Amino acid sequence: LSLIHISEPTRLRRISYAVFCLKKKNISLSFPGIAKVMTAIRQSFPYGIDGFITTAWLQIDIIIVRLIFGPHIVGLYAVGQRTVQAASAIAPVIGNVMVPKLAQASNNRSFQWSRDRKMTILMTGIAGLIFSLPLILFPNFIAVSLFGKAYEELTHILPFFGILIFIRFFASGFGILLTGAGLQSQRVGIQLASLIIFFIGAYMTYQFSWSINTLISVIIFSFFFIGLGYWWKLVHAKFAPV
Repeated sequence: LSLIHISEPTRLRRISYAVFCLKKKNISLSFPGIAKVMTAIRQSFPYGIDGFITTAWLQIDIIIVRLIFGPHIVGLYAVGQRTVQAASAIAPVIGNVMVPKLAQASNNRSFQWSRDRKMTILMTGIAGLIFSLPLILFPNFIAVSLFGKAYEELTHILPFFGILIFIRFFASGFGILLTGAGLQSQRVGIQLASLIIFFIGAYMTYQFSWSINTLISVIIFSFFFIGLGYWWKLVHAKFAPV
């Protein structure tokens, strides 16, 4: 009866909580203590930093291109970058499928781990080739057919974006293995180093008036560095991916 004059959402929450407590005994909603909170923050910190850096890669390059080359080139670059992002969207899907399997198999590094790691590299490699080869082999057809004559200049940079797609899948494959092996925290330092490489390359591109293709090549090298760093971490931890 005491619930009659309580608002509907509040009543539903209280009823749900009461039912939950009946099903799950000894539930405590008290503050766990600062030590446990700090431990949880430390454990989740690498995931947060990794997510922040990954998001930064999606934005910071466009800002740099705008500062160095101006609005016209940034328009062309943005189209190419969106193509890369669209293709790269499949990598998290592969990760969502493979990481649980890898995490389970990594405990004993059994035959299952060996099979799953090879499958991960194979899947990311094939996906990278499928999305990158058309941009490398048919840049003019894709630029004109998909974006029109106004974007014909894309022909000169689409092959570089094609290479970038393949290298990103290359890095993603080893990144998935690293996460599946429980070594997520190992990714942070490598990602930070790759950003430093990118900033140095961007500064040199500006200083020596190099082309947009050079800057994209710097990004390609940055992601190659990420993939190579992930591979080295796996080997060092005796989770050799090959």
